Amino acid sequence: MRIRKATINDISSINALCHEQLAGSHSKIRHYNREQNEYSLNDYNLSNLRIIDLLFTESLMKEKIENKNIYFFVAETKKKQIVGYLIISVHYPKKKPVIQQRAPSFYAYIERFYVSCQYHGQGIELALLNSFDYWKKHKSTH
Repeated sequence: MRIRKATINDISSINALCHEQLAGSHSKIRHYNREQNEYSLNDYNLSNLRIIDLLFTESLMKEKIENKNIYFFVAETKKKQIVGYLIISVHYPKKKPVIQQRAPSFYAYIERFYVSCQYHGQGIELALLNSFDYWKKHKSTH
């Protein structure tokens, strides 16, 4: 498994993972029907979920990749298949806090994080998160 920076060429693979993520969440949604003592998908209006909100356009992908305050990395198998991705945006405090000794130098926000369900339990999630830790330490020294 290799963790590397995302490129514009990864857009179709990442969008495929987005589709999997949405389809996976549908399969896990259940509603309990007390009268029939069972769970059902039929009670949910899935049309309110918009796939367009999950997919990347080329312009959005470029914006994320080119932004120096965004960490956008992918997990890739030895066969060059992308099986996960992590997007974290880094924000710096606008105001100096009153107590300087405990003030963080930045805040990180996980925008998107997904690993294909076929690759769960292989440490990929942790590898992606650890790569961000390495990235932020390396970035702070430069």
